[in-house]
Amino acid sequence: TPSVSIQQSTPAPGIVYLDVTLTDSDSHRMNLELEVAVNGGPFQPLQLRYLTDVVNLPAVSAGSIPRVIWLSGGQLGTGTFNVVVRGRASGTNTGAYGATASFVVTNN
Repeated sequence: TPSVSIQQSTPAPGIVYLDVTLTDSDSHRMNLELEVAVNGGPFQPLQLRYLTDVVNLPAVSAGSIPRVIWLSGGQLGTGTFNVVVRGRASGTNTGAYGATASFVVTNN
C-alpha cells in the first residue's frame, strides 16, 4: 500500500512548493491526488502548475521525493490564508491521506 508524506517548502508570492515523499513496498508507479483546505473549510483539489507533477510517479520502498508546484495565487486570489494540504497516492492500491501541518500562504 502506498504512503505519502508532504512538506511545504519556502513559498513565493502566489506559488507554494510542496515536497512529497512517496513510498510503496512494491515500488509501483502511482498517481498523486492533492487537496487543500483553506481557513478551516472543506478540502478541494489543488490547482497545479504541471499535471505531470502528479501522474505516473515512481515510488520506491525507500521513498522518492518529487516537488509539486501549487499556484496558490491563481486558486485563492489575493490575501493571507491558513491552509492544510493533504494527498494520497494510488497505483495498484490507494493509500491513506498524508497531510502538512497548517501553514500560512500570502498572495499579493
